Amino acid sequence: EGLMVRFLDVASDSRCPIDVQCVWAGEAEVKLGLQLATGPDPEGISTEMSLIKGAGDDPAVKVFKASKDAYYSIKLIRLDPYPRSNTTKESRDYTITLSVSKAS
Repeated sequence: EGLMVRFLDVASDSRCPIDVQCVWAGEAEVKLGLQLATGPDPEGISTEMSLIKGAGDDPAVKVFKASKDAYYSIKLIRLDPYPRSNTTKESRDYTITLSVSKAS
């Protein structure tokens, strides 16, 4: 069994723009599509997950229960580019860095 992870969307990005001083650093929420292939069935089990990352260096972490005995740890390490004032981004403009590991 394997896990496919797909970047679906940036649901929100309120991180403080890099060229502005803010009272609150903000956070960003990304949506992921998860698909678990179970045996010969390529469709497997699919679901969506949101991860919210603060502006600091700590990754956002969630655990996905794939089956009774299998769990995946999914960490959102980075969301780029960082916001700038007076610019807007669409989801297709972003890239994410993830770390996915399987734990039984």
